[in-house]
Parts: sequence; C-alpha cells; structure tokens
Amino acid sequence: MAPQNLLKIDDVLLRAGQSFGLVWLLGSAVALVVAANAGRGLVGTTLLVAVCASAPLGLLIAGCELRRRENRAWALHRLVDDHVEIPVSELLRDSDFTAATLERAIRDLNSAGAAFVVWDREADVVQDGRLRCARIQVEDCGACGAKVSLSLHVGEPSLAHCPYCHAPLGAERLMEEKVRLIDELGTDPAAATSPERSDFSLGIFLVLAGVCWPFGVVYALWHWRAGWAAD
Repeated sequence: MAPQNLLKIDDVLLRAGQSFGLVWLLGSAVALVVAANAGRGLVGTTLLVAVCASAPLGLLIAGCELRRRENRAWALHRLVDDHVEIPVSELLRDSDFTAATLERAIRDLNSAGAAFVVWDREADVVQDGRLRCARIQVEDCGACGAKVSLSLHVGEPSLAHCPYCHAPLGAERLMEEKVRLIDELGTDPAAATSPERSDFSLGIFLVLAGVCWPFGVVYALWHWRAGWAAD
C-alpha cells in the first residue's frame, strides 16, 4: 500500500512555515533596507527581524517532528503487511521504536483508518487486528491421531494442546491460515476502521499563528485528529 497523507497536520505546519518564512524574508529585507537608508534604528530592526524569525522556524520544526512521526507509523504499517505478527520485544530491540512511539504509531494508523493494528500485551505481539476474529477447526491431533474437535483463534499466540498426548495442536495450520487470510484481506483496510473527524479550522490556525505562532501550534495539535475527515 502506497503511503498516504496519514497525519495531514504536518503538511499544514510545514506549508505555514514556508509561507511565513517567505513573508519574513521579504519583510525583513524591506525593513533592513529602510533602516539602513534612514541611518538609524538598524540595531532595533535587526533584533525585531531575529525575533520574527522564530515564527517560521517554530512551525517548520513542529511540522518536521510530525512528519517523522508519520514516517514511523508507515514503517510499522509495512512491517505488519510483511509479517503475520511481530514480537514486540524483537521490534523494540531491532528498530528505533520505543514503547511510547510504537503505541503512538498504532494509534495514528488506527485513527486514520489506514490499518487495524493490535498490540496484544499479554502475548507481547503486534498483529493485524482483523486476524483476531478468524477461527479454524482442528479435528484431530497430528501427533497421536486422537479426535479433539477444537476451534482455535487464528490470532492466538498460545496454541491449544492435545488432551491425550499434550502435543501442540494446529501450529502449522494456524500459520498457514494466517498467511492465507493476510493474502485474502490484502493491504487495504478501508472497511476495518474509519477516520475520525476533527474540528480543526485552518482560518483560526492561521490567525493564531500570525499573532503568536506557539498559540497556532497548540491549537493545531489540540484540535487535530490523525487522518481527519473534513465535513
């Protein structure tokens, strides 16, 4: 599945930062030229220009941080697509994910409707949540041949055991069923989740960012929802 605009707010902040940066650049050039020609106030104008530079810089930094967050979410999405399930201990050890960023990435994917990812804390695995409702029927034990007739969850990490020989039941079949279901489900989880709606207003954001950019960033983060669906 090709990456989509998952967070969206990162684009708003980056574009606002670029626009404010252009305005700052032009305004600063004019102000410095006027001050230099007037032969006074150059120091004060320079200080004012430096202070005003914080607006585009702050918006760009916030946007870049959210873009990194989006990239982490898509990295997790690719891993869930490529693997049936991922042990969390291995994921945290072999990647730059932390428990906090992993939980945030799962929340972003699910909130945006891009995937349905579940962190099974008891089994300590991350998996496609759509597998958890699938079941298979195991009629007999592959080790001793006894009839068991058990219904097992495909997503269960711990397998049932034969009541007679105590051998694990259906290990190979469970894995085959998981892979088959992943292939059937494909990578488009549109029916699994739907994006949340947001009351974010671009106009209010721009006014707040123009008056005092930290207020604009706080407003954007407070009202934003991952993958928001506009009315």
